[in-house]
Amino acid sequence: MVNTVKTFYTAGMLMDVLEQFGSIPDDIREKRKYAKWKAAYIHNCLKSGELPLPGPPKGVNDNEGGIVHNSMLSEDELSTYTKYTGPIPFTDEGKI
Repeated sequence: MVNTVKTFYTAGMLMDVLEQFGSIPDDIREKRKYAKWKAAYIHNCLKSGELPLPGPPKGVNDNEGGIVHNSMLSEDELSTYTKYTGPIPFTDEGKI
């Protein structure tokens, strides 16, 4: 998970560098915002011991882009996400 935080953070910073060469399109600007938000979101979830949810921020209603804490989601919504159970153990089985 820490590598995922670093990846999102790096992506956001690289898009900052792109802006040094001129104006960037709106879609890149949105992706930069998402990458930075996602890095911060996952980092904060890991610090507090929560399971970060995949995907973009979920608003209280679908028209909003705000961040909703896991505790504000219904059981049905939470059940649609895959639970993180830790890394998959490495085995030599199945190697070619």
